[in-house]
Order: sequence, then structure tokens, then C-alpha cells
Amino acid sequence: EDIRSTRLCTDIRDAQIQPAVAHCNDNGQYTETEAKEEAARCLLCECKQCVKACEFLDFFHQYPKKYIPDISRTMTSLQGVRSKMIAQRIINSCSLCGLCAEICPEQLDMGEVCRQARRALVTEDKIPHAFFEFWMRDMSFSNSPEHQLFRHQPGKNTSAYLFFPGCQMGASSPDYVEKAYSYLVANLKDGVGLALGCCGAPAEWSGNQALFNEQLRHFINEWKQMGKPVVILACPTCQKIFGEHAREITVVSLWDIMQKNQLPDGATNGNGATVAVYDPCSSRYSPDAQNSIRDLLKSLNYQVEELSFHGKYARCCSFGGLIAPINPDLAKKIVEQRINASPSNYVTYCVNCRDIFAGQGKPTWHILDMLFGKNVGNLARRSEPTFTERRENRRQLKERVLERFWGEKMESNQPIYATLKLSIPTELQKKMHREYILFEELQQVIYEAETSNCKLLDNTTGHYVAHLQIGIVTYWVEYAPLSKDTYSVCNVYSHRIQIGEEGK
Repeated sequence: EDIRSTRLCTDIRDAQIQPAVAHCNDNGQYTETEAKEEAARCLLCECKQCVKACEFLDFFHQYPKKYIPDISRTMTSLQGVRSKMIAQRIINSCSLCGLCAEICPEQLDMGEVCRQARRALVTEDKIPHAFFEFWMRDMSFSNSPEHQLFRHQPGKNTSAYLFFPGCQMGASSPDYVEKAYSYLVANLKDGVGLALGCCGAPAEWSGNQALFNEQLRHFINEWKQMGKPVVILACPTCQKIFGEHAREITVVSLWDIMQKNQLPDGATNGNGATVAVYDPCSSRYSPDAQNSIRDLLKSLNYQVEELSFHGKYARCCSFGGLIAPINPDLAKKIVEQRINASPSNYVTYCVNCRDIFAGQGKPTWHILDMLFGKNVGNLARRSEPTFTERRENRRQLKERVLERFWGEKMESNQPIYATLKLSIPTELQKKMHREYILFEELQQVIYEAETSNCKLLDNTTGHYVAHLQIGIVTYWVEYAPLSKDTYSVCNVYSHRIQIGEEGK
């Protein structure tokens, strides 16, 4: 074979290099055994560095050169042709984290390929709505009057800073939002405002650019009305979103602020314990925040262990791109790999990373556990909140901060179905979490069934069965009355089949 130029890059750093096999015969020819040994020295000349580092690319047993034509055929198929679905699952199984572009010698970014494909499919209304429906409703709640808030610091009419913790911290650890805000007010001058809501990342990940732009414009308009303060962010995803799509906003991470000021009173001394820092994938291009986390841990007297993938090579925890409902097997594989990357306990600064890892039994702290938490040793193993708990945490957070900092009582505008009391077994609650079913959705189903008397009675169990379509999803509940407005829930499930009914 002749020698020719190629863009193929083969990494042989980990290969065991064997010396050439010497001829035993004087005629310069190999014996059969020698020939086989010499042939066995041949390395498989392929790249696949991105595939080795990315569970998504490995999951479908192909590599970018094969994926891209499939995605292209999906994008160019004629309307109604079955091949329109060729790569739908591939396109929507990518975390969009960008690690492949960092690893690829040619900087090929499969995340960007999938992102653009999602946008095009959404524009053509060719993407299955059920893929992202739950998260779009969750984002809408975060930016609804029930949760969203923009306020100047109590007693001030201007704000030099605006603390925006992000929707997930308020959902998982609302008390840390209050503590972090109190810390900022005590350590920064000229006013620190508070904003609660979502940056719009779920819409951006889903490919719905129109909805994302709407969410982002709303934040920017509120920010301008507050005098364009410096925005302090606790969420690395928010920092990435603003850095890419709202560069007019000056942002700084909460970790940079805390690293430059005194530690909170009562911050936990690590006594030299070793912890592995898990950098969220969205922090990839935020080296200052990454360094500040490490400096904070060292100030707290922890020894820092670096994982094999960190810094600009940070890997997604499985939350990015909202892939879990679309490809749960892949999400499970990703989480298993991440939690087994080191035997050490993890520290991260992404709420989703912490909750997902801890939910699978990996002791994981959020950095705020060390800075504000009590009984820190137990906090690494605290269970992840359910989706119902996350939504209720956001609702209560707004109520608490209004009362604590501004002395205001939030009016309760709960719908009438929220008065129903439900008794749900623990295992069934876990099922609801796995299948993205909320407590309030069960209340709606039962309330509708009881007020309309549209329900079935199972004579063998004495339980009622009822259904209700909410959005594009139909929810079913098997339940039994306990007392007035109190019900025992026996089973739940949901699907996207719409039930056609005719009145009699």
C-alpha cells in the first residue's frame, strides 16, 4: 500500500507496542507462526475518540460519519414518508454537552448537529411533542406568577447585583436560596436584588427556539427594568445560556463572589478529607467558576481529587438535553458510568448532578452543603426530591422569601382540586417519579371523576378507575374513597393515546 495523507487520527498512547517479529529462517521469510505473530502487532487504525468518551455515540453502535447521513435523511425526507423517523431517537438522545467537539481532532460537534436538527424538526412540527412535553410544562410553571419573582433588595430602589439561583436550586434546596441571598446582602454593597424563575434552558434543549427566545426576552426585559444589574448565578447551565444568548448581561458566578469574600459562618471544616470534584458539563467554558469551587473546598480544608474527565472535558450527568424520558436506558448507562468514575464522595455545583447521583446511591454533596448545611456527613446521601416535591418547593420558596425579606403574605390561588387529600404508598410515589406523573395531576383526575361521576367501578376490588387528558397526556388513576375529599390511590399510569368519547 502506498503512503498517502489522511485526516484519520489514531490515539495509540494506551496501546501496548510490541517489537517486530524477527525471522528465524535464513531465507528472510516468516514461518506461519511468525507471520501470525507479526500480523497480530497491527493496530486498528481508527479514531473514535469521541465514541470512547460518549455513551450516547456508543449507544447506537455507530460513529459520527454514520450518524450524520442518517440525521440528514431524517431532515430531508418527504412529508409522510416513514424514513422521517430514521434518526429521531438519535437526534433526541444527545445531551448537547459539546464534549465530542473538545475531544475530536477535527472539532466535529455532534451536539450542535443534533441541536440544529431538533430546531428544524420543531419548526416543521415533526418532532414528537411527548419527548419534551413534561419539561415544557415544568418550565412554564417556573416562570408563572406562582413562582417567578423580580425584586430589589428590601429598602432599596436600585440594585447593583441581581441574584438568580435558577429553577433547579429552588426546586431541590430552597433553604439554600434563602441562605445564599442573605449572605450576598450581608457581603455586597449597593443593593442585591433577587430573581426566581427559569432561564429557558429546557426550551433551548428541546429545539423550540421561539419559546426559548420568549422566555429569555422576558428575563432581559425584567433585568433592564431593574437597571441592568450584574447577575449572580448559582447554576452553571444558566451561566452557559446567558453567555451564549444574552451577552449584554454581565454575569458572575456565586462561587466567584464567595471565593473573594469571607466564608459563611458555620461553614463545615473538612478536616483534610478527600472529595472528588464533579464539574457539570455546562461549566466547560467557565474556568473561573471551576477554579473558585476548588479554592472554596481548599479553604474549607478538603483535599481535592480530579476525575479523569474534568474542566473542559466535563461530562454530562444525564440531565442535559432532557434525554431521560426519551432514552431511559441510555440515561441509566450514563449515570452508572459517572458514579463509578471514582470511589471517593463527590462534590458538585450543579443541583441536577447532585440529585441524580445521590438518587442512585452515590454520596454526593452540592458545594452549598459544605457552606450552609448542618450534619454535612448525612447530606451527601439525602434522597433526591420527587418532581411533585420539586414543584411544591418552588411554590413555597416564593412564599417564604416574600414573607422573610419583604414582609409580604403571598395570596393563595390554589385551584379547587388542590383541596383533595390523597394517600399514596411509597412505592407508588416512586413509580410516579419514574414516569413523570405529578401529585396535582392525580388530584385533577379524581376531582373530575367525582364531580362528573365519569368513572368505572371495579366490582372485584371496590376501586374506582378514572382518566383525564391533561395537555397531550392521558392520566389514569385507580382509587378508593376514604372520607370526604380524602382518597387512597392504588395505581396510576399515563399514555399519549387520546380517548374518543361520545355522549349518550
